Amino acid sequence: MTTAQTDVQVNSKKSQHVRQGHHVEARRSGRCCSPAHHQAHERRSPGLSETSVTTASAPSNEPWQIRRYLEAYSSKSVFQTRNAQMTDISLNEMKFLCNGQHHTIVFDPPMKSLREARERVVQLDKNALQVLDRSDIVIDRYVPPTVKLGHLLNFSQCLLCYLLLPHQWIWQPGSPLYDTLLYRIPAFARLNALVGWWVVFIIMIPIHTFEAGIMGRRLTKKHGLTPLDWVWWAWTASCFVEGITSMWRLDALVQGKRKEKDAKKH
Repeated sequence: MTTAQTDVQVNSKKSQHVRQGHHVEARRSGRCCSPAHHQAHERRSPGLSETSVTTASAPSNEPWQIRRYLEAYSSKSVFQTRNAQMTDISLNEMKFLCNGQHHTIVFDPPMKSLREARERVVQLDKNALQVLDRSDIVIDRYVPPTVKLGHLLNFSQCLLCYLLLPHQWIWQPGSPLYDTLLYRIPAFARLNALVGWWVVFIIMIPIHTFEAGIMGRRLTKKHGLTPLDWVWWAWTASCFVEGITSMWRLDALVQGKRKEKDAKKH
C-alpha cells in the first residue's frame, strides 16, 4: 500500500469519526438526527394541539372563575371550592381537582378546535354568574373608615358607645372620666349612667347585628367570600361596629371596580 493510499484511508476514518461524534452530540442536545425523526415529530405535534392541552397553555382562569364553575355546574358549595384547580382542558371537557376529588365539566357541543377555548370558558363563566346570581366584581380588599372623615367619626363614636355606655361607674363621681370632664355636665353623666346599658344592648347591638348579617350574606352570596376569608371578617366586623357607613364604602368599592372593568373593555 502506498503512502497516498494510507493517507486517504486515515482521512476517511477521521471524517467518519467526526460525523459519528456530531450524531452523538445531536442526540445529547435534543436535536433531531434524521429526516424521519423530523417527520414523526411533525406528525405528532398537530394531534396534541387539537385534542388536549395542559393547564400551562390553557385559557387563563382566575381562581374565582374556577370556583364559580364548580359551584354552578358541579353543585359544590362556596366552602368546598376554595382550593379548586383546573388540571386539564380538551375539546370535550374541562377537568378540575377540588378537595382531593376530580370533577369534569363537559362542553356542549364539543369544541372543534382549542382555539375556541377562550370564548367558551368566558361564556361558561357568564352563565355561572347567572346561575349563582353573583356579581362579577371580586372583593379582595377592605376599605377602612379613615378614607372619609364622616365615616371615621361615625366609627369612632359607635366604638366609644360600645366601650363606655354599658358601665355605670364610668359616668359617676370618682371615675377618671367624671373627675376630669363629666363633672362639668353632671346631667349628661347621670343620663348615660341611667340609659347607657339599654342603648347598647337593646338598640345598638340588635340593629348592628342585623346590618352585619346583611353585609356577611352579601359578601358570600354576591361576591363568593366566606368566613374563611379575612376580607369577609374585616367588612362584617366593621359593619357591626359602625353600621351603614361600611355598606356605603362597599358600594363605592364595587362601583369603582365596575368602572375600571368597563374602561378595559373600550
